[in-house]
Amino acid sequence: MRKIIIVFLFFPIIALAQDMRFKLEERCVSTGQMMQFKCQKFDLEFTIKQRQGNYFSLNTRSGFDEEMKVLHDDKEILLLKELVRYPGTSTLHITKRDNRFYWVQVAHLDALKAREITIESGIRVR
Repeated sequence: MRKIIIVFLFFPIIALAQDMRFKLEERCVSTGQMMQFKCQKFDLEFTIKQRQGNYFSLNTRSGFDEEMKVLHDDKEILLLKELVRYPGTSTLHITKRDNRFYWVQVAHLDALKAREITIESGIRVR
């Protein structure tokens, strides 16, 4: 009986925690004034954590999870904004019907009068 009680005590915590695993398949980058993208294939997996309705990405430099802001969430798409420490944006677009994702990062450097746009795409594997 004691084992059953312990399981029920921890069940709500487990139910609130969900990880989404993604497989990066392609990365395209455009640098400078022109919108010319150079693409390369990738085979890399990463995880976005979900805890009590909040989403977190792992900052590979610090090793800590950083919260992502939900910009939009409906039956078709989940749109998350990642905190960036440069002039620009980083948004993760997850299409729910086909489990695809598109991570778009845009940075602008005024001093160099240049911009860099990175689009990473792939599939949600779990």
